[in-house]
Amino acid sequence: MQPAEIAFEVRIRGPAITRAIAEEALTLTMVGESRADSAYAHEREALRLFREGAAPEHWRIWSAERNLAFIAAARGQVAEGLALLDSSVTAASAGLGGAEQAGYLTAQRIPFLLRLGRLSDAAHSITEAERRLGASSSVTRAHRADVNRYAAMIDLALGDVSHAVDRLRMAVSLSETPGESAATPGINSCLLGVALTRVGRREEARPLLETPCAAYTAHGLPDALILQWIAEARN
Repeated sequence: MQPAEIAFEVRIRGPAITRAIAEEALTLTMVGESRADSAYAHEREALRLFREGAAPEHWRIWSAERNLAFIAAARGQVAEGLALLDSSVTAASAGLGGAEQAGYLTAQRIPFLLRLGRLSDAAHSITEAERRLGASSSVTRAHRADVNRYAAMIDLALGDVSHAVDRLRMAVSLSETPGESAATPGINSCLLGVALTRVGRREEARPLLETPCAAYTAHGLPDALILQWIAEARN
């Protein structure tokens, strides 16, 4: 149905933004099916159309750049992905709610920097991200959970595993509140299992390396570094 919608918009010469939204909807489906190459092609076209049809500061442009960045990294194009994400940070900084949006996007640089071996840059990025986010009540629990996870990834890369455990417990408490049906244990619990394994608490880590890690790796475009850490923890 989604390719048919794109074809229809092209046939009737629909507005660029409408066509871009249709392309991005198909991108998300391709990501869910772990089809990185197809997702990359459709998100790149979505970005082109957003740039054609929207004002330069429109949030859909920096959002598409961010999406394309993660897809590029999943295809092994980590440096290209980081460049796209940096462009997204710059664009978001100029828009409404710029400090908070840019802060969250800055935190999202961490997986790229770690894969490129730029640990000091990663540490600087998380400091800058948390400074920009501050204590604002408009930052969601899910976003704060993500920021704690990114900080924990730096700790894991640096060998500060105890601190990583603390950060990941915070991420789990923010994102996986008991009783909330939408809060399925996933990447935060999975990485907590990785961290606990590294401090020798294998019995506590084992269930976290099973269902939560399986939930993370079963769909989408998992981060290559996290996949490596999971494999090492399971061995």
